[in-house]
Amino acid sequence: MRTDSRQNLGHYSPAERVWMSEAMALLRFGFLPEDLQLLLWAIDFDGCNAVQARRDLEQTRWLLEHVEKHEVFRDFVRWVDLCSPDLPGQWELAGFNRDLDVVFEAFTPDRLTIGSDWSVCILSEDYASTMQVVIDIAQQFQPRVRSGMFGKNCASHIRFATVLSRSSQ
Repeated sequence: MRTDSRQNLGHYSPAERVWMSEAMALLRFGFLPEDLQLLLWAIDFDGCNAVQARRDLEQTRWLLEHVEKHEVFRDFVRWVDLCSPDLPGQWELAGFNRDLDVVFEAFTPDRLTIGSDWSVCILSEDYASTMQVVIDIAQQFQPRVRSGMFGKNCASHIRFATVLSRSSQ
């Protein structure tokens, strides 16, 4: 099973996205499950995790409704952006590869998941091209490791986090 571990979804609202510059005009439309499902299947991914982008009850309910309705979703992840970095205006592949080398070394492939954030990656490239970079880089690893990066690691991390959160209640 291949899973994109990080997807933010939603409708575009100028009032909520005042930070979007003209350079980010590509983000000024809805990122909805129906569109994402086609993109995932086109690159042989089975599904994704919906990730909460804001601490907002309305958004949480909306996402949970879609997670229940659409088979593309494997799970729902609550997420808080603790340090909001500036979005890159241009994707430089050499820099991206260098960054991934550091990530692989620091965390090891057994602890990594692939999460594209479709709605932001298209500022630089289309979804399939963005994902293909990581898929190509992952070819250097054995099939067991790749299978972990493409879904199994994500499933085990989420299961572990669920157990921890339930035990603390």
